[in-house]
Parts: sequence; structure tokens; C-alpha cells
Amino acid sequence: MQVNKFVAIGAISLVSIGAIAWLNNVKYQEDKRLARLELGSAEIGCSSLSFNLKDAEFWRERVKDTSNKDKEKHKQYLLQSEQSVEESKKACQKIQEYQDKYER
Repeated sequence: MQVNKFVAIGAISLVSIGAIAWLNNVKYQEDKRLARLELGSAEIGCSSLSFNLKDAEFWRERVKDTSNKDKEKHKQYLLQSEQSVEESKKACQKIQEYQDKYER
């Protein structure tokens, strides 16, 4: 009688562990799927990093130019370009985080 109780407790424990592992795997796969969807837009943003860096450098030079008559307008362009650089860097960081988490 005592042995049957231990067998029953062991069986329930194994089933519980299996159910928890299955639920964790389902959650992991769902998280991975959602992250993969976000990854697509991050790849686009990251791929424009090189262009955005060159664009910001161009406007930086235009702002430094002493003969520039449109300096204020070009400062605004520079700010926008620098924001684009930061967004691209964040996108590249998101890709790295995805790779670290899901591509072990």
C-alpha cells in the first residue's frame, strides 16, 4: 500500500514536470516567433546604418562650412540624420540580442 502511494506521487510528479516543460517550450517558441517578426524590421533599420552614418557626416560638414548660408536648416537635417543613426544602431543591437537569445 505504501509503495503504491510513492509510485502514484512519483507518476504525478513526472507528469507535472513534463507539463511544465511542455508549457515552457510553447512559451519559448511563441517568444521566438514574435522576436523573429520584430527581427525583420530590425534588419531593415540596421542595413541603413552605413547610409545614415554617411548622411550625418555630410550634414556635419555642411554645418561646419563657414560660407554656408543655410546653416540653421542644415543643423536640422543633421539632427534628423543623427536620430536615424541612433535608430539604426538600436536596430542592430536588437539583432544582436535576438542572436544571443535564440541562436545559441
